[in-house]
Amino acid sequence: MTKEKELLMNQTFRQFMDAGLGLGNADVLDDIVNDKAMGFGTTIDEKIFNLDELKALIARQKEQSKEIDLIWEINPLSHYTSTDENTAFFADELLFHATIGGETIEMYLRFSVVLSYVNNKWKVIHWHGSKPENVQSEEDTFGIETWKQKAEALERLVDERTADLKEKNRELEIEASLERIRSTAMAMQQPENLLKIAEILFKELQSVGFQKLRNAIIHTFNDEEKYFTDYDYSEFTGGCISRIPYSGHPAIDKFIKEVRSSNDAFTEITISGKELEDWRAFRKSNNEAPDARLDETFALYYYFYSVGPADIGISTFSSISVQERELLKRYRNVFDLAYRRYVDIEQAIAQSREAQIEAALERVRSRSLAMHHTSELQEVIHTVHKELLTLNIAIHGGSFIAINSDVDTTLRCWGSGGTADTSEEVHLPLYEKPFCTNLINRIKKGPGFFTEEFTQTEKKEFFTFLFKHEPWSELDSTQKEEILSAPGGYTRSCCVSRYTSIFIINQLGEKFSEADNDILKRFVKVFEQTYTRFLDLQKAEVQSRVAQIELALERVRARTMAMQHSDELADVSFLLDSQVRALGIETWGCAFNIYGNGESTEWFSSEAGT
Repeated sequence: MTKEKELLMNQTFRQFMDAGLGLGNADVLDDIVNDKAMGFGTTIDEKIFNLDELKALIARQKEQSKEIDLIWEINPLSHYTSTDENTAFFADELLFHATIGGETIEMYLRFSVVLSYVNNKWKVIHWHGSKPENVQSEEDTFGIETWKQKAEALERLVDERTADLKEKNRELEIEASLERIRSTAMAMQQPENLLKIAEILFKELQSVGFQKLRNAIIHTFNDEEKYFTDYDYSEFTGGCISRIPYSGHPAIDKFIKEVRSSNDAFTEITISGKELEDWRAFRKSNNEAPDARLDETFALYYYFYSVGPADIGISTFSSISVQERELLKRYRNVFDLAYRRYVDIEQAIAQSREAQIEAALERVRSRSLAMHHTSELQEVIHTVHKELLTLNIAIHGGSFIAINSDVDTTLRCWGSGGTADTSEEVHLPLYEKPFCTNLINRIKKGPGFFTEEFTQTEKKEFFTFLFKHEPWSELDSTQKEEILSAPGGYTRSCCVSRYTSIFIINQLGEKFSEADNDILKRFVKVFEQTYTRFLDLQKAEVQSRVAQIELALERVRARTMAMQHSDELADVSFLLDSQVRALGIETWGCAFNIYGNGESTEWFSSEAGT
């Protein structure tokens, strides 16, 4: 046999063994195994009749050995090559060490392989693996006694391993369940997501064996206003969110006292008998989801673990075991970490949001303080509108400022955005329908905050009317059609102060959120403060102007009173002209005229003299 052929034979055998033992790449089997190869494995069902079955067997072995650390020892026993050098036989002894969960077992195997050389390639055509009995043939050729001993030992081992595996599988199930709670809690973006966590908790507790489970519950506490929000889920009632006061039932009094005592407090409450009857009435008064099962039970059991600003727990129709209580605590620990992270993120987001709002308010304040005339209100409302949009307030249609004293039977205001961009000062024509009269009347009523909603029909009627009047009639037809065909109704939020009002609108009928309205109120407060200062400055300027005029008059009066002859009117005329010019009045000149006897005498003065 040539060296090249022998080298290829040995290489083919080694690749086959490596692939079968998981030491090499199984992809080579297509090149080194005959399509109709046949072989025996070490188990009773391992009878392989083609290449595809072999690859499937190796894939199963790979999957089954994922958690096993395998070490192989290979001892070649025999090698035979036929006289025509086209058939080869290999026989090896194998000893493998398998480590599972810290325990190592050893197994002795025998393995033989037959290769055939065809078309310049060696290919495996047969193999046989066996697991011999560890007996002496002289004493027990068939290994019956040894088999019995091994069977007994194996049975004991199987029982032990089965118990251990059950325990480990149970732990794996619990860990997987805890991970699902953790991942759901970590994804929290808003308080309402707590209801989803309660739902997942309910289903997970059921999956790990909690019996007689009524519901899963999460509470968040508001100590300042003395209530907690109850996020409650069960398969019977579905999800429900309720606000429950800190008092009103002895069970609540006990619950609040214990669960709010520390950040890791545990409380257990049992309600039965007459107290259960009162409890049903208490639940109804809080608009909690009706639960007909409460009419059939004799007792109700609550278990809660605190996580500081919140808690997590369950209610059941029978008491839970110590083991279940400890398991519930593990769920609490998982939720605790995720919820605290959510609270931290919410605080950071709130702080960032507050910084954005303060920056926006400061820009509005700065622009308002720079105002010297009411005509500049247009620039102010542009700034207000821009900053509100920057804060993602859901404005669709515009923002408006009104000077309350200017509001009478019609509305005058300054607007920015939407149709309000068509004019500096908006004078709405008389429209005697609630769409306008409500707004006018509420502004005239005085300080306060209100919201309004109108239907799509009412919105369309108003804008159809508006587009008949200038400057809105000058809008192009595309813009008009876009407004008239827009879906939804019309919503408005308005905040009225002593001197000014600001209102924002949404022409799609989307309500402004409570947070949006709170921001609007802050903007109004800032603008009202600066506008009050503006009015004070105006008043001071008027007073200063009056004082300047009075002083000028007094100078002219004093000079006139000092006159001894009419010729002195020339000096008075010059003084009058200079005083008028000092008041900022542009004039050609000032003069005195004396009429009589068909003639007149004039004393005229200008900057050039008299």
